[in-house]
Amino acid sequence: MAQKICSFCGARYDDSEKTCPYCGSENADYSLHEQEQFIREFREKRRRLDEEIPRERIKRAHGAISAVAAVMVIMISVLIVIATVFSIMRVKNRRKNQMQTLDILEQYYQNRQFEEMRDYYYNSSDTYSATYDKYYYLGDIWYWYSCGSEFLADDVKYFSMYDDGSDVFRENISHDLGYLFRGLSMLDELEANGFVYNEEDAALYLRSLITDLLKGTYGFTDEEIEQATARYEDFDTDYGDLADRIMGRAD
Repeated sequence: MAQKICSFCGARYDDSEKTCPYCGSENADYSLHEQEQFIREFREKRRRLDEEIPRERIKRAHGAISAVAAVMVIMISVLIVIATVFSIMRVKNRRKNQMQTLDILEQYYQNRQFEEMRDYYYNSSDTYSATYDKYYYLGDIWYWYSCGSEFLADDVKYFSMYDDGSDVFRENISHDLGYLFRGLSMLDELEANGFVYNEEDAALYLRSLITDLLKGTYGFTDEEIEQATARYEDFDTDYGDLADRIMGRAD
């Protein structure tokens, strides 16, 4: 199926849809296709009449068909106009709501309230377009940093208190490190793309939070952090060797 880009909200959808499934805007190409199909069928009916019906009946049939066709064309045109007006109204209202959402997200972003920004993003609707990508990526990076730092601190604390269950703690600490290196991996991707959302300052701030934690609290070097970030693939990435080092320091 071919894809169409909505002229009102910019979303992609199947061009066989009558309206945009995201904003409800009329698919003008689909409506035009319906009119063209109607006209083709109308012409075919006239052609068959010319071949099958006596001339005196053809005149009456042509008149009736022409009248029906005219009424149908007018009705279709009116419906298209009405649908277009309502679509424009819906798009305007949706755009207004989107601008309000963007204003609030940007305020959180400027104040580096990344937790509040992320919560607001995920509780908002109509945030599927690239306009919101900056808040999505940075909010998630903050989330991985928060999870990693909190869980890692707890696991190291409890491991230092209990000598048993070292294999379980090793797995947990490895997983906790994965949160942090996931965040760094996402930051590397944003940097490689050239910070297209003008988010460089916020990205550097988040990077410093993660690297300062890994260096200052757990004693990793810049080179070790860089190598561990490059190793990251998914949450199953094994950081057991780094966990062993942390557990050795915790003893």
